[in-house]
Amino acid sequence: MDDIAPPELLRNTNEIDPRLSFLARASAQHVLVEVGAVDFEDAFDAIIPAFLKIVFPRPRNEAEAHWDSPSWQEAALEYRRQR
Repeated sequence: MDDIAPPELLRNTNEIDPRLSFLARASAQHVLVEVGAVDFEDAFDAIIPAFLKIVFPRPRNEAEAHWDSPSWQEAALEYRRQR
């Protein structure tokens, strides 16, 4: 079973790379569509949220969400300069 997922996709023994999980879900949805158990649109809609979480991950904290904003970035840098 060691050859199912390359070691670089396994972060630790309790967590699998979300991309690998997404591919497994997409593969399962594909099989269900092929055998006629699930409508194509429903299968596609079922995997979109997982894809979006991978491509556009939520920030770890609120400040990280605003870091790209020049006003937040400038304020943070100014604060550090003044200290």
